[in-house]
Amino acid sequence: MQEMKPSSQKRDRKRKRRGNRHSTEAAPPLSPSVILFYNHRDSRVYSFSVYALNVAAVLEDNGDDTNSLPPPLFRFERKKFPTIPGYAALGSKIYIFGGFNSAEACKDNPALGAYSLDTYVFDTTEHLPPPSDDPKAFLLKGPSLNAPKTNPISVVFKGKIYVFPRRFSRQAVLLTSRTPVLGPKCEVLDPDHGSWTALPDPPLLDQHDRVKSRKDYTVVAYAVYDGMFVASTARGIYCLNLDNPIKWNHLPLLAGFNRFPFIGKAISLDEKHYLAIHPSQHLLVKHDFTSEEGLVKEEDSLDLQPGNQRYYNVDYNMVYLGDDKLLVIRSGLDKPLRKCPFVEESTNFITYNIIQLKNKKKKKNQSGLVQLASSTFIMADNPGTCGHPVACFPM
Repeated sequence: MQEMKPSSQKRDRKRKRRGNRHSTEAAPPLSPSVILFYNHRDSRVYSFSVYALNVAAVLEDNGDDTNSLPPPLFRFERKKFPTIPGYAALGSKIYIFGGFNSAEACKDNPALGAYSLDTYVFDTTEHLPPPSDDPKAFLLKGPSLNAPKTNPISVVFKGKIYVFPRRFSRQAVLLTSRTPVLGPKCEVLDPDHGSWTALPDPPLLDQHDRVKSRKDYTVVAYAVYDGMFVASTARGIYCLNLDNPIKWNHLPLLAGFNRFPFIGKAISLDEKHYLAIHPSQHLLVKHDFTSEEGLVKEEDSLDLQPGNQRYYNVDYNMVYLGDDKLLVIRSGLDKPLRKCPFVEESTNFITYNIIQLKNKKKKKNQSGLVQLASSTFIMADNPGTCGHPVACFPM
């Protein structure tokens, strides 16, 4: 295992491939490739696989053919690598951190704890070695977390990785309801210092607090807005100033709404308009965060599941490519899973949609959503019943 050294102040040499800048930094030119992390559901051997997508090939595809998905760059075995970790990208490096150590891994190595505090770094500028059963052989070792993080929310802001829990509850990260996990629930990684630093805990629901449901404190949707991380829950919207992360605040309303009308992350276009996916309606929707009625009023939308491409068990992910283009990844099955007694009877599809964001001349401050290209692939070698795209990063 290679040890990763803290980044120096001087600039690295220029690279042809650029990393995910997110919405808070200047838009990069169109990224030539995207790295996709895909989680395998019900697989007893592999937790997730890593794929590389050629964006230019998608732009050249007329969408008429369905091709076989190229083999993954590498896969992670449950007994050799933590499951449900967090992911983020800075420059050409992808960070994988936290997660659970599987029962098989703990059995093979009794010294392992239930949780992993490790950080691993995938440098996409380095040549991959021949296929390996253990990606740890070529991943860099990064700084350790201060406390466990499983399937966390991660955002990049001004060159740092911020990590938050998906539920504002003291029981959000527990092996069992009676096994408390000590340590900060939120952390930030500054690559220039090479260490994770604790952030203030969000307003946590106490385990003895009698509420209707702990789901009231689940983070349903989130975004980085006006330098703040904003999280929408059933109990309202909570925010943390990322420039000065001292204390969480509760917002009774944001854009005239006490909770976001979408699920998951929203990607900023210009600190005013945000794109979000409405999975139940299979729509990509543009919202205005600055308007009193912007979140409720849909300024623009695009159907992500046309009638001739109906999938089941559908999951989405999206990433900004630069050059006013967005990549939306959609995965699903051709038949409902509950009607498939055998895995072979269902086919796992992954569709890559490249969306162009165009200004509407007749309507000020609005952008059109136009699908430029679409490519559909069959995942013939999925080791699970289905799965979902957990993270994607332009490189």
